[in-house]
Amino acid sequence: MAAQRHRRGLDAQGQIEREGSLALVPYAFRPLVTTARERLLDVFGARLDGAYLYGFSTAEERELFLNLISVAGVGPKMALAVLSGSGVADTRVAIASGDVKRFQVVPGIGRKTAERVIVELRERIAGELALEPSRAAGDAGARVLAREGLVGLGYDPSEAERMLDQAERSAGAAAEPEDLIAAALRTAVKAA
Repeated sequence: MAAQRHRRGLDAQGQIEREGSLALVPYAFRPLVTTARERLLDVFGARLDGAYLYGFSTAEERELFLNLISVAGVGPKMALAVLSGSGVADTRVAIASGDVKRFQVVPGIGRKTAERVIVELRERIAGELALEPSRAAGDAGARVLAREGLVGLGYDPSEAERMLDQAERSAGAAAEPEDLIAAALRTAVKAA
């Protein structure tokens, strides 16, 4: 995680500038340009050992971060690790579909914590995805949709990932979800 220092003071518009470290989620942030003003959405947290300021480039990232830290046993560092592992859309789809293994790959999250995240956030996230079906499907990407299709057919999520790795080699990375599923199933039949 990169950190960017901010200075304290009042700018020309009378807005307060805070001093602190912004935890930058690597996939989401382009480098901050010091000559231009960037707008960041933040979450401020105070604990006995210090004050922390977490910055996000989109409202969706910030909202998912707040949802994650609302779960018992998930702190800000763990929530940032979850967000760093994949995009907001992929993480929301994983929660809605109950993909425990997706969260277990994040350092510090075991099976119980992953299950707790899914149990506590599934209804809320699934409800949000139901209200925005076209956007969630468009952001998810062909591989995620193909993976969900294979899981729906009864394959284990990790097995589906291995199948898709091989399918992408034969069908190409730019293939549609249906083509990836077909290639993965052909590969599985050849292996059996």
